[in-house]
Amino acid sequence: MARHKTVLGTVAALVLMGAYFLFIYSPLGVVSPTSLAWLPMAWFADLATAGSPFAGSSIRAVGALFGSALVVVVAGALVEREAVALWFTEPVNPDDGATRETVDSGATRSSHRGALAAAVSPLVVPDLLSTPTRRVAEWTLLRTRRDPNRTTFLLVPVFAVGGSLVGSSYQSGSITAIAAPLCAVMLPWLAGALFALNPLGDEGRVLPMTLTTVPGRQYVRGLMTPGLLLGLPAVLVVTAVASVFSPYTLVQRVETVALSGSLTVIAVAIAPAVGMAFPRFSAISVGRSDDVLPPRMTAVFVHLVAVVVPGGLLVLLTVVPGLTRGLLGASFGSLPALLLGLLAGSPGGPVSMAADWFDGLGNAIRALDLLQLQIVTSTVLLVAGLAVACSLYRNAVSRFDRFSPP
Repeated sequence: MARHKTVLGTVAALVLMGAYFLFIYSPLGVVSPTSLAWLPMAWFADLATAGSPFAGSSIRAVGALFGSALVVVVAGALVEREAVALWFTEPVNPDDGATRETVDSGATRSSHRGALAAAVSPLVVPDLLSTPTRRVAEWTLLRTRRDPNRTTFLLVPVFAVGGSLVGSSYQSGSITAIAAPLCAVMLPWLAGALFALNPLGDEGRVLPMTLTTVPGRQYVRGLMTPGLLLGLPAVLVVTAVASVFSPYTLVQRVETVALSGSLTVIAVAIAPAVGMAFPRFSAISVGRSDDVLPPRMTAVFVHLVAVVVPGGLLVLLTVVPGLTRGLLGASFGSLPALLLGLLAGSPGGPVSMAADWFDGLGNAIRALDLLQLQIVTSTVLLVAGLAVACSLYRNAVSRFDRFSPP
């Protein structure tokens, strides 16, 4: 449980959030919110309403009383009995356990690749990378796996964006049409944000040592390695599977999968620079749980916008070019023309002329050939994205080399 708590916690969060959205989207007819009243935790609401003007279930109120007594008496007795048995019958020998674990896991491999490589097993970072890069990548993987609370913070935007889209598409019967584009946009962002969106803060007390022992170029490459090594294949596979069930043509499916890979590379490359620009060094407390050090919300928002907005436009140009052309014409032409038209005091003025210019721009965009619009816009967005990724990669290296601990 302790070794794999991040994976288990992520799965549990996905299951719980999925169940939550089933109740949120009650018009879908999947699960009615009234069924929550039959959960044992809801019985206390019936107990609290006893004797009040609110109508509650007397059966569930009695169930809350007897259930509480059963838990206190029976479960308490069982816990006490098991605790006493374990205390007196299970010896604890730390040296023996450590020796056995070392022998069973393979001392030769551990001594050759180091303790970090053994700790992240069965995941393996290739030996083709330099030793500092590999160590940073292994430490990043280990830190992510051992801190599930940080992962749940990053799942909030996924559920916020994906949940509303999935709910509306389910109502319209087009969930298979939106699954592949959604995977092609949101999963690359998650692959980039999961490992390197707060690198300086994640180092904690060892940050001064890291700054003086690891060159900036190798450190940034180590941060990017988990996203490319694990995130890129996962994004490609999930998007490809979702595309198989989509109603799009074979060419559109291949283009969607290719775009998901390109977006993943860009998202992974820009994450370290965004995280270093907006670091978080102080942990926050969530309820009664341990302190959590998630990425700063500013970094999450900037990285999300930088990946999702151009990525969403690229995917829409691929699967629904006609609709995208209309949206571009409205966004860059009709909408500004409407706003300027409302502000214009009299015809013929500078504001009115600007409104007419934007209106003409919108008409020109809507008159563009679809194939020409796809090729030109997609090429510009991809080239600009790769240029920004290269620039921010160098920026992250420079920030790390020039950074002074606060």
